[in-house]
Parts: sequence; structure tokens; C-alpha cells
Amino acid sequence: MSLKILSFYFGLFNFLILQIAYPAFAKNNFIPLRQEIAPPPPGAIDLCDRYQWACDFSGKLNGNNDFKVAQRLNNEINRKYHQVEDSIQYRVKEYWALPTQRGGDCEDFALLKKMTLIRYGFLPENLLITTVLDRQKRSHAVLVLLTQAGDFVLDNRVNKIKAWNQTGYFFLKIQDPQDPTRWRFVLE
Repeated sequence: MSLKILSFYFGLFNFLILQIAYPAFAKNNFIPLRQEIAPPPPGAIDLCDRYQWACDFSGKLNGNNDFKVAQRLNNEINRKYHQVEDSIQYRVKEYWALPTQRGGDCEDFALLKKMTLIRYGFLPENLLITTVLDRQKRSHAVLVLLTQAGDFVLDNRVNKIKAWNQTGYFFLKIQDPQDPTRWRFVLE
């Protein structure tokens, strides 16, 4: 059996598993984006200069999309690093960087998860950093994994990966899947 056929069946299998695991996810499973470009979040202005991989676009059709790998890495990173605000760690209000030995804040976790999943063969354009408002209307950042079944959130506050519309968050901005150097507003 050819690699393309195996890849197709593997993708179909993952799609079916996700549909069974998240039956309420059948509607609105993809984050709706506005057409206009958004300014980057304040801490992400020089993100692409400091971390080129965070804004890469491979243009490939297939990459690793193993939900179990994403779940395992999400849990490992959440357990390994502690929450430390930028104001304490860097003495500035907002600075997007990889976690240090002291830890990091939400966007630092999202960056580390993106970098790690890229190393595991996930396509960078399927891993998009996203800004949201949490249930208390506080700013928060998460990593969104784009799959054929829909968009899923890897969050440093929750170990279980959830469908974007099951998080209770209000989605604000997301890296553009066609050009991750740009940001797009979310249509909510």
C-alpha cells in the first residue's frame, strides 16, 4: 500500500475518532475568521524575528496530526512548567518568549507547544497561537491545532484538549493559517 493511501486512511481514522470523542462538535467545528488583517498582540510584534518557526508556513499537504501525540505533549508541558507572569519574570507587562526554568505565562506555554509539535512533524500552519478572553474576561493565549475534524485548543490551564467552541472562551485574534506572520480577527 502506498504512503499516500496510508496517510489518507490515517487522516480518516483520526477524523472519525475525533467525531466520536466530540459528538457535540459536529457544528461550528472551525474557528470563523474575518477577512481583514488584525494587528499583532502587543507581545507578538517581534515574534517572527525572534522565533522564525513560530511564523513558518510549510506549504505541505500532509504532516503529523496525531491527536494522541498532541494530548501527551500538552499534558507534559503543562506539568513541567509553572505559571509566572511577565511582570515578575521580565519586569514588563507583556513579553512573548519560551518558558524559562522559572516558568512562563500562557503565550510562553503556547509557543513551547507549537515548537515541540513542529519537531514532531506537525505543520506549523496547523498550529496557530490565538488570543482569547477567558470566562472572567481576562486576556489569555492558547495554541490552536487545526485538523480535518476541526480546531482544537491546547491550553496551559486545562490538560484535556478541547474543541475551540467547548472552551467557554471568547476568541479575539489568531495567526493567519495562510500566512502565520499575520494575524486575523475571529468572527464571534
